[in-house]
Amino acid sequence: MLCLCQKLRAGFFDSIDDSEKAVLLLTFQEAPTLFQVNVAPRTKDCQQPSSRKRPPIGTDTVRAKRSRRASYQIPTGPTGLTSRTNPTSTINLLPQSSNVIESSIESSLSTSTELTSIQSPSILSIPPLELPSIPVASAPLQPSIHDDLVDKLIKKGVLKNEKLRNIPEIDKEAVGASLYFACSKLAQCKRIACYGLARYHKKYASTDYIVKEIQGANPSLDKNEISEKLKKYLQIGRSWIDIIQTLALKVGGSAEDHIGLLAWVSSYTDWERATKPQYTLALTRLCHDKEIHMKSLKATPAVKLCLAANTTIPILQYIPEQSPIRIAPAILSQAGTGTTAVERAAGLAPDSTLSGNDVNILATLSSFFAPTTEIPLDMLHRGASPRSRWSKKGGIQARPSNVDPALATLLKDKNRVACALEGLCQSREATTCPAASMVPDSYTISRSLRDRTLANLDGEQQKFWKEQALLVAYYSLSWKNIEAGIPNPTAILPHVRFVLAANDSSGKDVTISEIAKALPPDIKEDLTLTLTEAIRLPGMPWKHFAINRAKDLCSGDENPYVTTRVSERGSLVSRLSGEALQTLSHPSHSPADVDDQRIHAARGFVAIEKALNSVQVEQLPEAERSLNEWLPLDQRPNLMEQVILSRKHSLLSKIQRFQGEFREALGHIHVALNIVDQYKSHGLYFEEDIHDLACNYADNLRELESFDQAEKYLRSIIDGASVASRSRNVMEASLAECLFAKGHYEARKTLGEVTPEACSALGEARKLCVGLQSQSTLLKFERLRTLLTLAKICFVEGNYSEAEGHFSKSLTVMNKFDRTNGYATMTIIKSMIHTVRRAPVKNDGELKQRSLEQSREKLRMLEEKAKEGGIQYWIPGLRGWEASLMTLAPVRSRI
Repeated sequence: MLCLCQKLRAGFFDSIDDSEKAVLLLTFQEAPTLFQVNVAPRTKDCQQPSSRKRPPIGTDTVRAKRSRRASYQIPTGPTGLTSRTNPTSTINLLPQSSNVIESSIESSLSTSTELTSIQSPSILSIPPLELPSIPVASAPLQPSIHDDLVDKLIKKGVLKNEKLRNIPEIDKEAVGASLYFACSKLAQCKRIACYGLARYHKKYASTDYIVKEIQGANPSLDKNEISEKLKKYLQIGRSWIDIIQTLALKVGGSAEDHIGLLAWVSSYTDWERATKPQYTLALTRLCHDKEIHMKSLKATPAVKLCLAANTTIPILQYIPEQSPIRIAPAILSQAGTGTTAVERAAGLAPDSTLSGNDVNILATLSSFFAPTTEIPLDMLHRGASPRSRWSKKGGIQARPSNVDPALATLLKDKNRVACALEGLCQSREATTCPAASMVPDSYTISRSLRDRTLANLDGEQQKFWKEQALLVAYYSLSWKNIEAGIPNPTAILPHVRFVLAANDSSGKDVTISEIAKALPPDIKEDLTLTLTEAIRLPGMPWKHFAINRAKDLCSGDENPYVTTRVSERGSLVSRLSGEALQTLSHPSHSPADVDDQRIHAARGFVAIEKALNSVQVEQLPEAERSLNEWLPLDQRPNLMEQVILSRKHSLLSKIQRFQGEFREALGHIHVALNIVDQYKSHGLYFEEDIHDLACNYADNLRELESFDQAEKYLRSIIDGASVASRSRNVMEASLAECLFAKGHYEARKTLGEVTPEACSALGEARKLCVGLQSQSTLLKFERLRTLLTLAKICFVEGNYSEAEGHFSKSLTVMNKFDRTNGYATMTIIKSMIHTVRRAPVKNDGELKQRSLEQSREKLRMLEEKAKEGGIQYWIPGLRGWEASLMTLAPVRSRI
């Protein structure tokens, strides 16, 4: 180990520790005369070589390098003190003279200089370090860095390093290794490389992966030596991160805008050794006297260019040559390397400040999604991953993503995507959305980035990226029953709509884009079927868009399975829109049915849709007939047929309940529930069906007055961790009706006396209904159901005015449904008549009488139009409520 004297003689000032610094400071304070030595200017002739043998000098020791160069003389201060005082004092960070010549500050750099602003000998920082003789030029700094540093050093020092270029396949871009070699080999950009390395590597994280990358590039390097140097480079870089952040806080703005400071400050080792108060004071004076903050802004693009060169050129991710993703950074094309347009397909605009292949690729892909719309990170991952599809044998098969393999490799790696997104955010080109937002785990890109990206790509490149964005967006949508549901599928729909639509002159998406039309037949077929699956997602505008685009895609398609599915889903959209019901026909039987069993399954989907159309017009026998006509191909149904069977028996259960056949309905629902329980382990998912099955089961139990059993079953499903909010609302509406029926039943048993059990049930039912009514996303039927439950609770409690208001609101919601036989409407009007009759007269008795007469007239008209049959038990519990109206006595609440 070297002593303090040896370190001072050899110029190893970086190795002086804190205790030795304290000794020097104490010596200066107690014996300042020791430092009052006038050093006469030394000439070349009077310099005597030292006879003392110096220790070995490492290649990474900056001071050791300088000791072998011709150096400037050390001037003395005005009091005779030499300028080399305490190495960490603030005065070392500032120029001695305030008369700084602008042209001298903006001097050029030769290939043998440090990356710093160059001043004449008379205005060197105090103390003047041993610097080589540097010519002063009038060229500004930014072009100097670009011409000298980039064109000469990068091309000569890095591109010719074959050990760095010929690297086997690796998983990462090895940015850390790239910056390490820049720190080691390129002295002129060491400071910038150290800063980039510290920003790339998270503090306190392990450096093993960087060491591994470095050894992969050069196996001859010692692991321990790499670790020590890496530690030193990170320490230097973090010092500069703190310094630049301090400058940014002082003058305002982002630290990213002021990294040009790295190109302006001389004596950078003094800055690295300085404490925060010392360099803060120095920055304050430099901003005031030299406007260093303005100069740093001016030099920032050049420093970013240098940083980009050292994070993208030396080590590139292995990507197949034929992939349009394989790119070279923009700096290479500027240097005349002759990269093709396809190789620069993911490149940003030439003036972009972003660096790194992953950042460029993510920025380019994001520019082709819907503008100013949150981009879910899950969409990127799902869009590049294999998806489940129905096989021709009726089973489940995995379909690989059609996204470009290199792009898919990036998007499937969540860590790489997160790092790329962090790079975009640091460049203020993207913003992540908070967890409490409508679309958590998402981000948005700036409009300026999107505009620059589109402007930098030619027609062929834009066509390629439009196709990739289309593939990623649509492939992220899930298929029902064979894939797990998406937590927030509506966040994906704007991007699917954007990449699929071809806008007319008015901006409306009236047809499908040419990119989608040009897809290969198998991808086009998969896209069509995915759109038919996505019609189940909420929103009528989306449903219309999806079915119209599916029809555009399958135009001229002769595949009977695809055309049947599109026709069946089109009928669904028409029925939900209130349009005329479409006539559906089964696909004709052919020998192809043996090879493609999906065609027979499509007949099952058609049978279900025809039954739903019949239910819509209250033709229940016809609905049963349609369902019973379809059977599986054999006695061992395949998985696709099992899904259809579960839907068939669920719908049969509803039809039986609508007719008042509650026990027969329970038999069908048990069949459907058994299929769900049995085939969960076979790769089928029923979370989108479970709320409908659970409510159907509980509603039948409610009609049979098995209130406790219905309540217990609903609570077990609602408390499940995987229940979506929309499904929870549906089941809570059913639970509220069940609790009301339970409380009402207890009150009737005690002849109108509200027992604690009845009080508790009615109170919880009211709380559930009020909570559901406050939700704007509540479905139309659940809103009607909870209004009726609230009205019945108020009636039972004797709050007739409030009950009348809820019955009136429920009639308003009822008018939004298609009118058929009108049994439910008649029951609500009867309830209003009983409520108005019992309500106290406040002011105008004639108004009350007139309201009663109008209600009786409406009821008479509906009774005249009613026909035999139809749906008499549409809303669970409503017919039982009607039967109890005539015998129900008003109950005064004791709540």
